[in-house]
Amino acid sequence: MAYFPGQQKNWWEIMQQQSPYSFPTMKVPTGPATGYNPQGMLPNPQQPTATPKNQKAAIIMGALSDIFRGQDPTQNTVLRQQQMVAMQERAKQQQAMQKLRSGQPFTQADMIDILGPKDYLTATMGTNKGTSLMQNTGYIDDLYAQRDALPENDPMRQRLDTAIRNAEAGIGAYKYDPTRQFDITESKRIAGSPGGLDLTPIESGIDTAFATDAAEYIYNNKAQVQANLNNLGEKINILEAGEKNVSGPEIGLTPEILAPILIPDAVAFEDDVRDVVFQSLREKLGAQFTEREGDRLVAAAFNKSLPEEVNIARLRRLYGTIEDAALAKENAIAHYNEFGTIKGYQSAPLNFESIMNKLVAPNDFEGLTDEQLLKVYESDDTTDEERDVIESIVKARG
Repeated sequence: MAYFPGQQKNWWEIMQQQSPYSFPTMKVPTGPATGYNPQGMLPNPQQPTATPKNQKAAIIMGALSDIFRGQDPTQNTVLRQQQMVAMQERAKQQQAMQKLRSGQPFTQADMIDILGPKDYLTATMGTNKGTSLMQNTGYIDDLYAQRDALPENDPMRQRLDTAIRNAEAGIGAYKYDPTRQFDITESKRIAGSPGGLDLTPIESGIDTAFATDAAEYIYNNKAQVQANLNNLGEKINILEAGEKNVSGPEIGLTPEILAPILIPDAVAFEDDVRDVVFQSLREKLGAQFTEREGDRLVAAAFNKSLPEEVNIARLRRLYGTIEDAALAKENAIAHYNEFGTIKGYQSAPLNFESIMNKLVAPNDFEGLTDEQLLKVYESDDTTDEERDVIESIVKARG
């Protein structure tokens, strides 16, 4: 380039002359298109996408080229960066389209790459927020209609309930529904309680007491109850076999002071029955099972003034009562182990009155004559419950 006298050279020309590391003058090629951008821009889109490191180097080299040509590099650098982003988006779009065409697994992110974020939102939710909300509300109404049309015991109702909750949560409906807000708060409170059981202080206290009682039964009383059942079974077998004369009108008339001498087998038999009753039912009845109550149950289970066949029937009822009580205890323990609480467990009540009613039955006296009934009625061994039954039988006979 020729300069007129006094004309100032450009600053880059001065730098080229003074620096030993100056870049040579860059020539812009001409001729047919070869894929090279003569303006120093990025490679053409059809070329393979450059790596981030190469892209950064290309932007720097383009800026230097602008400087050496005496152009402002700022505008072209911004343009190059925009081109870079556009190329990356086109590459992601092409990859997503290729997955779609080849039948590869297609994700939501792939759909966004193809449509772009704005178009994707428009396609999935609608351009009008109110319209989208109306569509979602209509969808939820349809779910309610499908659920309500099903029978109460249809398992599909639970699936629809889950879909309804998810859909309502998706549009934020719970924020404005006090009932749902209460349900959510209540669920969180229950989930945060020990074991998620949501027990009252009284229920917690009952569980604590039951756990102590259950441990005592498992490690001590269970074996004793089984031993008592075995003992009672043996007593029933003795009466059925007629091996010993332990009950009947004559036995019942024996003075109590002479009974250990005159009828020792009957006394020992009655003592064994007493042990079974006290050991088996005290654990079940608890504090209400006093000695007096125990004596009444023993007399009801085995009355030595009655024929042996009557006592056999009563001892069988006692056996069943003890067995039922043990089963109820084990069922309660199983419930506690499964749910972590005794809350919700239901069982038939077992108390003194219910046991007495099982032991004494009207048919125990049906085979006795009026004279025999009178002797039993006047016997000291007869309980009040038995006297009530005898009175009803006598009135029925006229």
